[in-house]
Amino acid sequence: EEAPEPKGYDVIIAAFWLAGGKPEPKSAEYLQRIASGKLFLVATHGAAADSDHARGALRFAAALPKSAELAGSFSCQGEVNAAVLAQVRKKSPPPPWIADAESAVGHPDEKDIASLRQALQQGLPDRF
Repeated sequence: EEAPEPKGYDVIIAAFWLAGGKPEPKSAEYLQRIASGKLFLVATHGAAADSDHARGALRFAAALPKSAELAGSFSCQGEVNAAVLAQVRKKSPPPPWIADAESAVGHPDEKDIASLRQALQQGLPDRF
């Protein structure tokens, strides 16, 4: 809602949650407007951070900008709202990440934040 117009920035860190294996729609729309500079992606989701589901979603997100240079990405489990989980569990077939949802409780946590800092320092060493 409050994302600034991406034009004119030399570095953009775009953080979003996943919906259906992709960045949620408003974030996807924003990523498509990025036309230059370095981009670092941060995704939160109920899936395991190293799952095929999360990796595929980050690849999808990285392909949305017009010509930004991907400086790095970070995948982080995030606790899924109980009401959302209840609805998702009713789907047939269930989404691939549902089996990982229990391990997402309490995330992101301090260890996740420290890992994000490290990933940012590696991807954008002149900035962090």
